[in-house]
Amino acid sequence: MKNFNNNHDTQKYCFAIEANGGSYWEYDIQNDSFYFSSKLNRILGYVGDAKITTTEWNSLIHPDDKVQNEKFFTQLRRGEIDNFSREFRVQKEDRSYIWLRERGSIYLYDDENRPLLVVGTHADMTDAKMLFESRHDYKELYVLAFEKSLYGVLLLDTSNYTFIDANRKALEMMRATQKEQLQKHPAMLSPLLQPDGQESFDKMNAMINRALGKGEEIFEWVAKRLNAKEFWIEITFTLVTLEGKKLLYTTWKNIDENKKVHNQLKIQNLFLGKQIIDLRDDYIKSSQSRFQQLLENSDFWVWEIDIKGYFTYANARVETLLGYSAYELVGKSMFDIMPKLEVRRIAPLYRDCVKNHHKIVDMLNIKHHQDGHNVYLSTYATPFFNDNGELLGYRGVDKDITKDIKTEQELKKQKILLEQREKELKLANIKLMEQTQELRNANQYAQKALKIKSEFLANMSHDIRTPLNGVLGMTHLVLETHLDKQQKSYLEKIQSSAKGLLDIINDILDLSNNEEGKLLIERRDFTLYRTIEQVFSTVEISAKEKGLEIDFQYDNAIQELYVGDALRLSQILINLIGNAIKFTSKGYVKLFVSQGNGDTVRFEVSDTGIGLTHEQQNNIFKAFAQADGTTTRQYGGTGLGLAISKELVELMDGRIWCESELGRGSRFIFEIALEQGCEIVEIEDNKAYVRHLKQTMTKLSDSSILLVEDNVINQEIVVGLLKGSGILIDRACNGLESVEMYQANPDKYELILMDMQMPIMDGVEATQKLRALGATLPIIALSANVMQEDVNATQQAGMNYHLKKPLEIERLYETLLKYLSTKNSTTAPSNQKPPQQPSDTSPQETSTMPLEMPVEIPKQNDKLPIFKTFSKAIGLSYCGGDEAFYREILHNFRTQYYGINFETMQEEELKRIVHTLKGHANTIGANRLYLATVAFEKSLESTKLHLLYLELHNVIEEIEEKLVEVTF
Repeated sequence: MKNFNNNHDTQKYCFAIEANGGSYWEYDIQNDSFYFSSKLNRILGYVGDAKITTTEWNSLIHPDDKVQNEKFFTQLRRGEIDNFSREFRVQKEDRSYIWLRERGSIYLYDDENRPLLVVGTHADMTDAKMLFESRHDYKELYVLAFEKSLYGVLLLDTSNYTFIDANRKALEMMRATQKEQLQKHPAMLSPLLQPDGQESFDKMNAMINRALGKGEEIFEWVAKRLNAKEFWIEITFTLVTLEGKKLLYTTWKNIDENKKVHNQLKIQNLFLGKQIIDLRDDYIKSSQSRFQQLLENSDFWVWEIDIKGYFTYANARVETLLGYSAYELVGKSMFDIMPKLEVRRIAPLYRDCVKNHHKIVDMLNIKHHQDGHNVYLSTYATPFFNDNGELLGYRGVDKDITKDIKTEQELKKQKILLEQREKELKLANIKLMEQTQELRNANQYAQKALKIKSEFLANMSHDIRTPLNGVLGMTHLVLETHLDKQQKSYLEKIQSSAKGLLDIINDILDLSNNEEGKLLIERRDFTLYRTIEQVFSTVEISAKEKGLEIDFQYDNAIQELYVGDALRLSQILINLIGNAIKFTSKGYVKLFVSQGNGDTVRFEVSDTGIGLTHEQQNNIFKAFAQADGTTTRQYGGTGLGLAISKELVELMDGRIWCESELGRGSRFIFEIALEQGCEIVEIEDNKAYVRHLKQTMTKLSDSSILLVEDNVINQEIVVGLLKGSGILIDRACNGLESVEMYQANPDKYELILMDMQMPIMDGVEATQKLRALGATLPIIALSANVMQEDVNATQQAGMNYHLKKPLEIERLYETLLKYLSTKNSTTAPSNQKPPQQPSDTSPQETSTMPLEMPVEIPKQNDKLPIFKTFSKAIGLSYCGGDEAFYREILHNFRTQYYGINFETMQEEELKRIVHTLKGHANTIGANRLYLATVAFEKSLESTKLHLLYLELHNVIEEIEEKLVEVTF
């Protein structure tokens, strides 16, 4: 096959494309010849410099693909295809076949708009096809898609145009009780006429024939339930072959509510939209200047495109709407300013309109603003023709509905504020009329506040311990593997930081402990330089991600060693520096440490952030308070950090204050008493003890336990921690399964590890049922909820002990050694301290810390690319480092959520889908998507749903770009 000429630009394109795993090709239509980059020649095994025509190329195509290939090139030469993507098989030099994915577009036309040159890329999809075919059981997938689908699914016999099967959802939609009630021609489940005046029988037959010809057809339809009530559905026909019989796989999607909303919008906007669209007739009759003035001054974006979608006119409104001048936009395709997934959705709809000369009415679509953000538009357009009746293009208007959404939200906010003001007035009136009840009301209010605080701390405890369990567990497992010195150093730092984080999380509750006079400050020798370096290693990643300069300096009087509480000092500095980074968009964040009078050391954190007013400075150190109500909405946070810092500083005989000016940055300063220290004696850590416990665990070999845990990641952590011990582990995904497995074999298990929060049946109820069945074996609670009332609940249910999440490895080993019987006589080295008995001390409460996306550095042996929207490191950690398994999870994630439409879901269904998505996002390491799901679950606001959709779109798009085309 002939390689490319020596054109410099072409060589650059080839190099860039081949570097990304593809190969470049050109097709000269006039000369009927192909040019291929060297990579395709290498893939196929052919020698370069041999010219090849379409006839010769078609001779290499697999026999089953030849007809489709010839039809494709016929349409390409006629200009009927512009942008395309297809898959086919081609013969290599050794007579074997490989799968190619071919993408391309017409690059050059002649003066008569006939195509001259086609350019594109090839990607080898053979391994991907084999992987897909080997890992999927088509019959099981079909049953799952058919019976468990959220939409109505039916099978239509193409021989008599009659439904032969239907799933439960289809029966519900039609109010039917038996499948036989739907085994009819589709028109018999519809009114006599459709809204466009066509008879349902004739129109449905036409749609079926189109689906049989094209392989697929999507259209809207008015159906009639068995109770005679009519409703709108979206029907999708897909031609399939099952057991040698051709059928139309049919899906029904209920769009009745969407239609009602659209009709309401039509009533409001259609009249004005039609006026603008119909101005084309006035344009022909009136002067061009009057028409141009009307268009340019319109509040709508008015535009004109040719049949290929390229703009030939746009009024000035586009500049304020999308940031482009009218001149810049002319010549661009409307698909150039759309997100990629939106192009895939809109392009088929537009082609169908062009083919059938249909109007575009109230089409919701998304355009990219020039600065990168998305704008939501509602489009109305009509086709226009030449004197011979040939379609030339479309003229239309777009209305910005993003503003409507914001207006609606603002009205809701105003309503909430008015309701709050009304409540405040009522409360004031009650206080004036009921002076004698003031003390009682105050007492009730205090009790309620304490309850809210307790619930807040309990929730934070659960939310932070669950992911931290994964960090500590996986880090420990990786440290057990063979590592080089640098990798081990990094992981030990991660483990140290995670344990320090757990300590800080526990100490956040010191704010409430301090109110009871229980908080204590330790006095130990520590290295100030090392403490500050560890603080900056924790926060510098988030600073660099924002492009901030971050630095720390000391004056000459500062010593290396001091006596004090290094952990408390770190906690204060992380709070202050973290806040400075959060509220600074550009510039710097700096720390300066200086020696004060006597034993006083002064710490000053300065930034170039948003600054504070004098009033805000007075409130900033109060618990559960921030500068103003907008801070939480824009930057997040609970308002505890500065309050805790103030308490800690005062306990260190110090003081803290703020110096700031709105819009000009802030300086947070604190002074604490630190005496000069002496040489530090390193305290031996418990690594040797953990190794001793792990060796001792082998005495429990052949013990059989039941792990009851709904989270797969947590299951893998426990299994990994017990790997090599010889303990036999069965798994149950909820409490009901554990009860059933125990009943099936009551004598099998010696111990049960029971998670507390699970679907179907939680840990408390499951334990109660097991005890009621006479089960006497030890049941150990696993829970991220570690408030005293949670521990009491497990004890009342009949559990023997309570292990908190994240799991402390030595505590897990000690518990199993206590409750499981020894199976062999293996003894541990005598120089190790003996296993301690599990303590009955109640676990401490915890709070939340922000999640950060780790910075990933590519390695030479990496098989997966680096991703921007999710962390490969986090995802692989949940997959035990198995790249093939992680890649499969990413493909399944894309398949499950591609094209999902949140707007059509009912509220309960939406909550369930988003909750499931949250877990999946956490599993693949998509931190921003995970946070978007959490934000929506907390507020259920439509703006949060839009942000969630955008984050999901970005993740799916990156998976497509970096994994779908890659050669595995």
